[in-house]
Amino acid sequence: MWLPTPLYEKAPHYWLFLGLFLMVVGTYLGLEMDRTYLYVGVSAGLACCGWSVRTYWQRSFNREQAAQSAEAESAEQA
Repeated sequence: MWLPTPLYEKAPHYWLFLGLFLMVVGTYLGLEMDRTYLYVGVSAGLACCGWSVRTYWQRSFNREQAAQSAEAESAEQA
């Protein structure tokens, strides 16, 4: 599936927002209604935040590798 570049670059931010949103809603519902919402909401929120961090780190690592390989190729051609 192809995503436009601006949307692709913002994906870690969307996951982070979703995670924070789930934690807030889960906490609210857990305190107002049933404790199950608290556990499920916070767990899912933490998972989304973790996925956000993983995605961000993986992309930054791949960018660094691509920059280093492009730098090495330009040095070899000179």
